[in-house]
Amino acid sequence: MLVPARVAGQLQWWSLTAKPLHDGAGQWQGWRGVGSDITAARQRELEMARLAHIDTLTGLANRYQFGKRLAGYFAPAASAGPCTLLLLDLDNFKTVNDSLGQAVGDQLLQEVAQRLQSVLDPLALLARLGGDEFALLLPGMLERPEAERLGAQMQDVLAQPWTANGHRIAVHASIGVGFAPVDADTAEQLLKVSDMALYAAKAAGRHTLRFFDPALALRAQQHLAVLSDLDQALQRGEFVLHYQPQVDLASGALLGFEALVRWQHPLRGLVSPLEFITVAEESGLIVPLGAWVLRQACVDAVGWPAHLRVAVNLSAVQFGNADVLAVVDNALQHSGLPSARLELEITESTLMHDSQAALAVLHALRAKGVRVALDDFGTGYSSLAYLRSFPLDKLKIDRSFVSILDAADGDSSAAAIVQTIVQLAQALHLETTAEGVETAAQFEQLRRMGCAQAQGYWIAKPMDAAHARAFIMGWSDAALA
Repeated sequence: MLVPARVAGQLQWWSLTAKPLHDGAGQWQGWRGVGSDITAARQRELEMARLAHIDTLTGLANRYQFGKRLAGYFAPAASAGPCTLLLLDLDNFKTVNDSLGQAVGDQLLQEVAQRLQSVLDPLALLARLGGDEFALLLPGMLERPEAERLGAQMQDVLAQPWTANGHRIAVHASIGVGFAPVDADTAEQLLKVSDMALYAAKAAGRHTLRFFDPALALRAQQHLAVLSDLDQALQRGEFVLHYQPQVDLASGALLGFEALVRWQHPLRGLVSPLEFITVAEESGLIVPLGAWVLRQACVDAVGWPAHLRVAVNLSAVQFGNADVLAVVDNALQHSGLPSARLELEITESTLMHDSQAALAVLHALRAKGVRVALDDFGTGYSSLAYLRSFPLDKLKIDRSFVSILDAADGDSSAAAIVQTIVQLAQALHLETTAEGVETAAQFEQLRRMGCAQAQGYWIAKPMDAAHARAFIMGWSDAALA
């Protein structure tokens, strides 16, 4: 038997081991045994049990304790009942961890835990599941307005100013909400649907709350189907490149083409990149796919007239997780394309993710003679600081500004933005290309603004390699005059 005892006011634990004593007639006479002080061992055992249920960094419940409590709501017992689960994921936590160090990241997690606990009901279980992901488990099924108010309350307490090592850090979270038994009838399923809702919150721009919806499950199944197909599509040679012309606005001269990847699915036909690029980036398949695109684009372009260039997009994932320089060298050497005829298009997020590493790679590319264009300019950070710091050749004006330009009654703010981008590029000795030019009026207004180049449906839709060669042969600089 293990028994607690108070000795001089201190709690001790004793282990009592005994066996019964009987007389010659078999009558019980008492006990004979040993009592051992096991206080130290018992304290270690209790501490280990506590640590098995507690996240040591934040003091919150850990994944194990959370799992046991969650399973209790689905057990065939009196404790089972409806519940509400909120999953929280800190926005941009990785940036804090990478830029300020793990020690500051740990302090941030501790601060978040304290802030969240300060506004929660004692009956709620707040747990850290790992990394920067937290779970809030509440008894009963909240009404949606109640869940929204709770989410807003947590966002408000997180948004209060916090500084570390002299840096002011903005703290926000994406939140996904699931209800049992409405959305799920098992613990595993509730976790799954809440995670889907969390993913939807992130996709909606972060710093927001989303509820599970059955449509999310359908999209998840479609996502999985695309991922499964993508894994084999590259090996089966199902991807093809289409090319969209880029022309000089002043002279009408053909300058080159942008390479655009398409998926020639055996059952679905030609699949737009909007349906698979994001999946490829999330899965990491964008790295081998991007290498193939670059290699094939260089092979196709080497057969064009020597003055024409080919532009190839590099995703932020590809730029950050692949040896970009080696991939570019391989594509150029394999094709024999001169480096000056290759232009790589990157986005602003690529530059901001790891600016020092990106700067080194861009300088190395420029040293090889490869041109660099900044894609979708005007929709991201648009910082003048990095425009001065990074070696760029071109700014590509995002189609969202071009689409509402019109010679007669266009959006004045869009026109002002485009004019400002053109003037900024000219001051920095950068070229400009307007994307998504679909009307003659847009073309003429861009020309008057001094924009250097254009591409879009008004000039030509993307075409396969064979039609691109025919387009080159039939092109006349006077076609756009």
